Amino acid sequence: MKRPSVFYVTENGTTRYGMTRSYGGLAGIILRLLTHATDGYGISIPYFERLKPMKEISEDEFQTYADHPETADDLYSFAEIDVDKNVLRIDEDWKEERSYREYPLQLLLAQAAPLISSNPYSGYDSLQKQRLYAVMDDAMHSYQESEDENALSEKEMDEEMSEAPSMQM
Repeated sequence: MKRPSVFYVTENGTTRYGMTRSYGGLAGIILRLLTHATDGYGISIPYFERLKPMKEISEDEFQTYADHPETADDLYSFAEIDVDKNVLRIDEDWKEERSYREYPLQLLLAQAAPLISSNPYSGYDSLQKQRLYAVMDDAMHSYQESEDENALSEKEMDEEMSEAPSMQM
């Protein structure tokens, strides 16, 4: 039997908790977020609804999983999606070990969209986990470098401002 995945989504200040057995891991979550983004009329669907949880769980049930990392082996994945802060965190089972990752949500969705392919036998969309992680590792390296450059340029500007003589009237 497939192990469950638990997740929560914070969107517009509201947090909802869910559990599913139909998919797990980063690739499954991202595939759901991208392929269920709009309804039949083109209206954007909230992120929690895109994940189509098998059941919505209470905050207490969710907190039981969050407070007891020793139960992690009972889960396929444990995901936190904070749309308001643009972050996705996931603790995922890779058989030989567990992997914890954190990504900017919009960067992840943008990088993953071109990787979605259609299975020629079943016709279903798919997203390969290893390929997604490889692309995201490269994107995160570039993202981190740009963040470091921005922080450095802000620091240089602050130093220049503090060294400049103040104008007095």
